[in-house]
Amino acid sequence: MDGFTVDVEALTAAGQGITDLMGKLDQKKVQDIDCDSGAVGHDRLAGSLENFCDRWQIGVENLLSDGAQIAQRLLDSASEYSRRDDEAAAAMGGGGGG
Repeated sequence: MDGFTVDVEALTAAGQGITDLMGKLDQKKVQDIDCDSGAVGHDRLAGSLENFCDRWQIGVENLLSDGAQIAQRLLDSASEYSRRDDEAAAAMGGGGGG
């Protein structure tokens, strides 16, 4: 394919960036937003806040799972492109193209 290029470094950086972000996000649990009903001022409102935070945490966990899959696919793609490039360069008698 004429003109087709892949920026392996960009794929790797994107995969690593997502991995780092997911790690930071995983450290901040929504469930840690915990306060007694007195701090909220109303038992029913406190229950609603707790329910909201529980559901929000489920969403964050789904995001973490999806983000980890995306990051891994980016890193796997970068690795595969690099490997194929090295194989093609070796077949042509040169070093790796990177």
